[in-house]
Amino acid sequence: MNFLFGRSLLFRRASVAVAVVAGIFVVFMGGAVLRDSLALRGNASLVSNRLEDLRKNSLVTPGDESLRLQIEELDIGLRRAYFLLEERIRRGVVLLAAASLVLLLSLRLAGVSVRRVPHVERGPVPSLSPGEFVRARTGVVLAWGTGGV
Repeated sequence: MNFLFGRSLLFRRASVAVAVVAGIFVVFMGGAVLRDSLALRGNASLVSNRLEDLRKNSLVTPGDESLRLQIEELDIGLRRAYFLLEERIRRGVVLLAAASLVLLLSLRLAGVSVRRVPHVERGPVPSLSPGEFVRARTGVVLAWGTGGV
């Protein structure tokens, strides 16, 4: 994959920027889908207090045509709202899946464009006598303390 994109800093920055934006979008879209799903499940949208009152009134006056039309209009409006919310959830899930795919792909491409440190096989560790070990340790400490000067 390196032959396609190289290891340019600009490409890596662009990949990381796309990943950040896609991650933010995934978080917000996931929250919106979750909120709408809970609203659809918990709030029985096809039932409203006004509709129930109109239905009770229709039992009292069964021949009232205007009351029947009001009930039909309110019922159609509630059903429309319910199915529009369902459709919004479906579209949100599709957008969430697409954004997740973009996020994973951009993270992968950002990882491909990073320079890798070559792996060096270590040989056997030489055994040091106690005196050599102390001298070596003291040299390292002195080098750190003086900044290698």
